[in-house]
Amino acid sequence: MAKEKFKLLKLLGGRPGGFAQTWQAEVLAPVLKARWGPVVAIKIPLSREKEKVLINELILNAVLQANLK
Repeated sequence: MAKEKFKLLKLLGGRPGGFAQTWQAEVLAPVLKARWGPVVAIKIPLSREKEKVLINELILNAVLQANLK
């Protein structure tokens, strides 16, 4: 069984958005905790299809940000 990297603490924003739910989460993995801190916000996609759209949006945003620098 894989060891969990996050513990979900609280659903943020009440209702889920169109693609994902945003959660406040405790970081359990030591390597991730050292990089990001003890508490983070994470998005959990509502379906596999929406996961692909969300990933695409993140990639496009990263490319846009890199080109604006």
